Amino acid sequence: GDVQPDELKKRIREYVGPIAEPAKIVVVETMPNTPKPELRAALKAYLWRGVSAEGPLRGWAEEVARRIMTEI
Repeated sequence: GDVQPDELKKRIREYVGPIAEPAKIVVVETMPNTPKPELRAALKAYLWRGVSAEGPLRGWAEEVARRIMTEI
């Protein structure tokens, strides 16, 4: 859709928190139907400790982390 860059960065920071570089945006084709705190926790656990998520988040955090790391 049509969104301003500052609004998009704000929304991304809401989901990923302080671990995200606001200038870097990662787009994924699918988003698990999971509450935001669980998505954040899964991504942080993988980025910080290398711990993979289980259940519907399995593979999602790894894919997002891979995309983040290839942009750095």
